[in-house]
Formats: sequence, C-alpha cells, structure tokens
Amino acid sequence: MCKNEEERIDTFEDALRLIFSNTVPKGIVLVEVGAEEESEEDVREMDGREEVFALMTDKELEAFDLVENFAFTPKAGLPEDDDSLEARIEHAEWNAEDLHDDVANILAEFEATVAYYATRKAIDPDDESICELWLEEIQDCINDIVNIAREIELLIHSEVAAFRADQASVALDEALLDREVIGKMLEEYYEQ
Repeated sequence: MCKNEEERIDTFEDALRLIFSNTVPKGIVLVEVGAEEESEEDVREMDGREEVFALMTDKELEAFDLVENFAFTPKAGLPEDDDSLEARIEHAEWNAEDLHDDVANILAEFEATVAYYATRKAIDPDDESICELWLEEIQDCINDIVNIAREIELLIHSEVAAFRADQASVALDEALLDREVIGKMLEEYYEQ
C-alpha cells in the first residue's frame, strides 16, 4: 500500500520516477529538447556533439536519458524487501554487473564515436563523406542505446508486474481468510 499519492505506481513512468528519484547523482546535465525544429544551417553551425543531439528523435533522446540514468545511478544498498518495488528492482537477478557492463560499453562507444565525429568535423568540415560515414556509425550506436533502453524498460515492467501480482496475491489471501473467519462467525451465530 502506498503511503501517499506521490508513491502510487500506475504507469511505467511512475516506476521510473520512484526508482531514480533520489538516486540520480548531482552534476549530470540532461539534454533538453525544444519544440522548435533546427534548420539545416543551424545544425551545421553547431559543434559535433550538439549536432548529434539535435538530430536525435524524441524516442532516441528518451532512450539515451534512461540508459544514462541507469548507468550513473549507483545502487542504494537497499535491503531485500518484497514490500518495496525499489528494493526488488535493485536486487533483481537481471540488475547485475553484466547488464551494467553492457550499458557502460554502449555509452562509451557512443561517446567515443561522437567525439571522433566532432573532431573530424572541426578539422575538415567540408569533407562530407567522412561526416556521413561517422554519422552512420553514430546512428548504429544510437540504435544500440534504443535497444538496451527497451530491454531495461521491459525488465522493469516485468518487475512491476510481478510486484503488483504479489501485492494482489497477499490481498486475495487476506480477503479469503476474512471470508473464512466471517463464515465461522456466521455459523456460530446461527447455532445460537
């Protein structure tokens, strides 16, 4: 049972908010995407990194934020607790070193590819063939980020569903026990 409305978990976003709300380290700057579309000329005048983020879709930016938060959110050291969704996710079998290593490698490859592209663009902005080649490499990295973000989402969805099922099971057991007790009380009442 939730202590207050803010802890209520109705959507996947609610689960993510609960999981990452107090554990995101200070100093991480998230990319903010404006509603305005960038013109091609504006994009060409940006540095390479800004250009990459300006070209990413909302879905890709959301995936990047999720993966980056997952990578940079340290485990809080919560005790194992079946009554706490956050603790269950922290101690979930899938939330292990292997997944964190995969995420770190994907982010490192993305950052290295963007840095290489930005450097090549700054040195020789007129060499469009090299820029196109590295933009394709960056898109491959972004696709990997989107894929692992989807995996993390599904794993968290699965944990949320299992958590809700466990809560429903406990509520059902309590209701059945109440019904049994009330049934015995009715029998005693009728026997009087």
